[in-house]
Amino acid sequence: QFSNADVYTINAEFSVNNMNGTVTQPVLNNTDHPYLNNKIYTTILRRPLTITEANKIFTYEDVAIVEPYTDDLSDLNSFYDYVISANDNLFKSQSIILTDKGFAIGETIVFRFRLVSDPGANSFGWAIKSIQGSVASIDDVHNGVKLLTVYPTISKGNFTVFGKNTLGKTKIQIVDITGKSVYNSTLDFGLNEKQQVSVNLNAGVYILQVIGNNNSKSSQKIIIE
Repeated sequence: QFSNADVYTINAEFSVNNMNGTVTQPVLNNTDHPYLNNKIYTTILRRPLTITEANKIFTYEDVAIVEPYTDDLSDLNSFYDYVISANDNLFKSQSIILTDKGFAIGETIVFRFRLVSDPGANSFGWAIKSIQGSVASIDDVHNGVKLLTVYPTISKGNFTVFGKNTLGKTKIQIVDITGKSVYNSTLDFGLNEKQQVSVNLNAGVYILQVIGNNNSKSSQKIIIE
């Protein structure tokens, strides 16, 4: 179940509420009902998910009401005869096997939800009731599941990188979503497993990459507000 603290929403395009009483508990949903023509709605989960053998199947409950209501693309006009809104009975459980999608055990990933509307048609939209996953933790680093973790993953530019001391002197790089390097530095986890980092970057999604003294590599997504 979601709260507003669970998501980072761009331009208030998603919100967490009961959609004017149409559902019985708060759900994550696009703000406009119906959604606007030719618009992209985006939100990002604030907490990263660490993939383990036990939770590699990512499960969530959602409902999506979009045009058309039928697979018969020769009869698109029929949809306009109906007014449909979400309710509790319409939510269905969905599952994604993350390791079948190119991810590996031990990786930490951030989920972004996007609703891309058609320029010439619109409908109610998308609502997500709940998700199942685990949060990256310092214990994962101590237990060897991960080389490092970053917290908070969403910040104004001040965050902590926690890494095993076996990483030693480590090169750290932050790249933007285009792959452009925007920050470079060196951290010595051999001296201190907890390293404070302060950056001055534009708001957005970035990838923090590290290369240890034994050429071990790891990366994690971060969000700058």
